Amino acid sequence: MIIAADISIMLTALGYEVTGIAPRREDVLKSIESTRPDLVLIDISLKGTLDGVEAARPFPPFTCCPPSPSAPCKSARSSK
Repeated sequence: MIIAADISIMLTALGYEVTGIAPRREDVLKSIESTRPDLVLIDISLKGTLDGVEAARPFPPFTCCPPSPSAPCKSARSSK
């Protein structure tokens, strides 16, 4: 949540409206449905029954970026 808060602060400073930060897939889905944002950044390591890749599936198109080039996300690869 600390990284999400840091990203939120940076985006707000750049003039973007951050509509929420959610730790679990269920919270992400509720937030997306209620606010209908233009862009969603989802951590692939969400808490809950499904990961962030699965949480993004109902909202295509989506792009999954690995945490770093040297540590690609295996579930992101399999979701293509």
